[in-house]
Amino acid sequence: MDIPVFSVSNFLLLADIVQHEAHVAVKAEALKGLCAMRDTPIATAAVVDLLDDQEPLLRQLAAIGLGQMGDVSAIPHLERLLEADRDSQVRESARQSIEHLRK
Repeated sequence: MDIPVFSVSNFLLLADIVQHEAHVAVKAEALKGLCAMRDTPIATAAVVDLLDDQEPLLRQLAAIGLGQMGDVSAIPHLERLLEADRDSQVRESARQSIEHLRK
């Protein structure tokens, strides 16, 4: 029996973790779960929210994840990150994701 990647309960659990968890590694794992929910606008929105996280690694992973999710509505958010983020690795990940989404 296949378990669906997206379910409301899965989403709510992962969204709660990325919003409230203090440990970066735990948030990163929850972020991966959200990114697996392709074609799910509420998952995309939750990942977009992580583009403002204080931790550069999480902003970078969110940028990469948005590119992999394939939702072109993320492009303006990635462009903002590309223009304004102070971390060069975050900006580079945003650039690559924008390029991927525009293909």
